[in-house]
Amino acid sequence: MRRISDMAQAKSEFIADLFEEQATPLLKYLTARFKNVDEAKEVAQEAWLRVFRLDHPEELENAKAFLFQTASNLSIDRIRRVSLERNHDVMAEEPVQSVEATVAAQQTLRTIEASLFELPTKCRQAFVMHRQKNMSYPMIAEQLGVSTSMVEKYIIQALKHFRNKLDHQLDSAGSVSDQAIEWLARLRADDVTPQETADFAIWLAASKNHEQAFDTATEIWQLTAHMPPLSIILKPATPRYRKILPLATAASVLLAAFLMVVQLATPGFTTGKGEQRRVVLADGSIAFLNTASKIQVDYSTDERRIILQQGEVWFDVAKNTKRPFTVDGQYADAQAVGTAFSVRETPGFTRVSVTEGTVVLFKEDGEEGSHLGPGDEGTVTAVTMDYRQVDPDVVLGWQRGQLVYNDVRLDELLQDLNRYLPKTMAINDLHLESLRVSAVLNLDDQEAMLDALSKTLPIRWKSLSDTLIIVTSDA
Repeated sequence: MRRISDMAQAKSEFIADLFEEQATPLLKYLTARFKNVDEAKEVAQEAWLRVFRLDHPEELENAKAFLFQTASNLSIDRIRRVSLERNHDVMAEEPVQSVEATVAAQQTLRTIEASLFELPTKCRQAFVMHRQKNMSYPMIAEQLGVSTSMVEKYIIQALKHFRNKLDHQLDSAGSVSDQAIEWLARLRADDVTPQETADFAIWLAASKNHEQAFDTATEIWQLTAHMPPLSIILKPATPRYRKILPLATAASVLLAAFLMVVQLATPGFTTGKGEQRRVVLADGSIAFLNTASKIQVDYSTDERRIILQQGEVWFDVAKNTKRPFTVDGQYADAQAVGTAFSVRETPGFTRVSVTEGTVVLFKEDGEEGSHLGPGDEGTVTAVTMDYRQVDPDVVLGWQRGQLVYNDVRLDELLQDLNRYLPKTMAINDLHLESLRVSAVLNLDDQEAMLDALSKTLPIRWKSLSDTLIIVTSDA
């Protein structure tokens, strides 16, 4: 990377310190305000950019106050705009693409997909693991038996190859386009530092050419998201197109900078319905995602923060007393240093169950609730905080494909099972909903599970389609 000039050093160091200290508090403040992490990120984007665009931010009398006041003003503007749009039924019209534009877009995707198979094997594997599997550089390095820095080089190599195949009219033989791609790959690394973040901000603001090059690099990255799911061992497909129409740069520098500030620095992991996934995080902690779950990882030098957006995740936390590990839920936060616990986020409550060690539970307003030990479970709503004792083995039964229910209503049991199973189950008899059920159920065969329930309960079931099962009375 090209080093920034001495004249920009003061600004770079100031932005690095400010970002390290305030990035996480600002995002948490905005998330609490909007109750939506995506909206919070959008406002954070603009607030940080306004700081980046100042000629001498280091001369601010109170930079934190400026940052948070800017974010607050932007929040008010956004809320007013959304309210106005709702009140007047204002809807943005969708642009209508021409046939030529549609064909060009299809050709672009085919070109990217075909060029992927022109990459060396490990380079192709690394890119697919990172882009489609959401695997971090360290995870890929362990899988491929290479260094983390080598993985980053693979990502850079792939993006440069895509750029060349797309025939962008850039200085492909020069440095600016290469620098933009290298920055994009660096900012996606788990170990990107606040100083590097500041250096990027200075680089981006130094020239319109830099902005345009980074826009194009970001556009290429976004295009790769539209490729169909690929196996990392697929054989090359025969390229059908070699040349495509030049791409118009659609992403603005604001989006590019926002990706740098928030999204590129905070990798996310998701699972679909019925899917489970074990992820090794950058610090060595393990996140085991249950069905239909989604997390955002936000690590800094002084803390490790996970935003649980939906579903249920079990964490085995690597011990580090200097960097506490916090999981943000909608109604509560759970904080630990080195322990194992699960957090479940559902409409109406956040539930924390501890399997090992100690977890401190905080309400949404920051009030400390309780210290939970092994076998303790806390359930927090908007107004209540309840505790009970549970069996850790039962809590983690889903990891073995087994769920245990003890004296629960039938409608609640089926609602919970619907999180896992391919066919949604619905009751069409109100008298059945309140039936009490105790059962140990295996998730590997939905019909066998329903047959087992029908032997102990006055119910029968019928599959109406590939996606729906109706449960009725056996009377």
